[in-house]
Amino acid sequence: MFLGRLYELDHLKKLHIKGGKKLLTLSGAVGSGKTELVNQLMSTCRSIYLIPNGYGEKGIVGSFWSQIVASGTVKALKTPETYADILQIIKDESVMQGLLLVIDSFQDIVNQSRRFVSDFNSWWDSLPLSQNLTVIMVMASPVIPGPAELRSSNSIFNRATERMVLGDLSYAETLPLLSGLTPEEAIGVYSVFGGNPHSLTHFNPRLNLERNIEENILDRSSYLYNYAKFTLLSGVKNRYKIFDILQHMGYGPKTLEELSMETGIAKREIQSELRLLESRYAIIQKSSMLSDKPAGTRALFSISDNFTRFWFSFMKPNLGMLERGRTQEVKNAIRIDLERHTTRTFTGICFQHLHDYIIGRERQLLYYTWKGETSKIDIVALDKETLDAYFVDTHWTQTPLLRDSVEALAAKSREVPWMRGKRKDHFVIYSKMGFRFESTEAQLLNINTLQRDLSMPGPAKP
Repeated sequence: MFLGRLYELDHLKKLHIKGGKKLLTLSGAVGSGKTELVNQLMSTCRSIYLIPNGYGEKGIVGSFWSQIVASGTVKALKTPETYADILQIIKDESVMQGLLLVIDSFQDIVNQSRRFVSDFNSWWDSLPLSQNLTVIMVMASPVIPGPAELRSSNSIFNRATERMVLGDLSYAETLPLLSGLTPEEAIGVYSVFGGNPHSLTHFNPRLNLERNIEENILDRSSYLYNYAKFTLLSGVKNRYKIFDILQHMGYGPKTLEELSMETGIAKREIQSELRLLESRYAIIQKSSMLSDKPAGTRALFSISDNFTRFWFSFMKPNLGMLERGRTQEVKNAIRIDLERHTTRTFTGICFQHLHDYIIGRERQLLYYTWKGETSKIDIVALDKETLDAYFVDTHWTQTPLLRDSVEALAAKSREVPWMRGKRKDHFVIYSKMGFRFESTEAQLLNINTLQRDLSMPGPAKP
């Protein structure tokens, strides 16, 4: 199923239409929708799709040739025997007409036959800039677990025109799969199953969220239990160290100082590992925290993928119990603390709505979390040109909010020193259960309004 990725599809179409030779790498976690994305792209243009089904050069070349013939793009020729022969066919077919070449499961080619890399590099360098060819290398994250030559200055990746990493789908992009649920139920599902298209397809709408967690995540024979245990961050170095860092991040955004204090790992080492997770796995999100300290801002690191965050919050600390079959104890722990986890997700969804529908994507604002000595504001958005300041609180609570919620937000905003006395303050409050009052001082949005807006076709990503 093709879900979301409309911006990415449009972007790839435009790149290909421009003509000339282009090399792109497309990576993402298993089930993130890489193959579906290239399938949609290939349906719009003349294309060849290759995936290695053999072993070694002879086997891979044979499988490539079968796929080329089946595509109907190339007329019958002498059967190729080497990578160079295959690449020459591709070159000949893209001289007169534009051609899209997709090579899927690229890491499998590299792991089975390293010669492909050197042959491809020489061939690519020999092509003129005017060659009407777009090549997309598709691979699972991490970008490469393989040989050193792929990480060197002479690698395929350093030849890439562009690198695209598919991360979590936004909440709005997942709504077609959650259309039969109430807004509260849909946010709960997204909070646990995340935005990985394949993970979401395992959600059973006939069962409530608790039963879905039990059958689809906690059951040791389930796909998501084994995906998390064996596939999540597969190939990463320093696995246990990174898992320790991420387990602490599962409970909410952390600064480097906090992570270092809690894990005992040096800040520089943590920063290096997080940079890898951000660039290669697209599950780490970096934001900034305003404070009332003279230093101004501090970096905050959080897990952007909801299922990954769920796993490190609830599964990783309880793997021992799950392996011993003590599932009920883990279910009880999840039931007690799931609201805290969902609160973080709700704040992220509210941020998306604020950015797209309240402020507008065309505006370039700076976004922060505010933390003072005794108070916290979930989102602060500052416009340095117009001096507009948006102060936003999000409430995932069981009762409607009272008027004092506006007064509390206004009081906290007065602690923020940025352009105090000159800025134009705006207050926005999101509430799961709505409000028992009306206000002209703040924009009040309940969960139904949030769902309605995000269900509508929104503006394209920048």
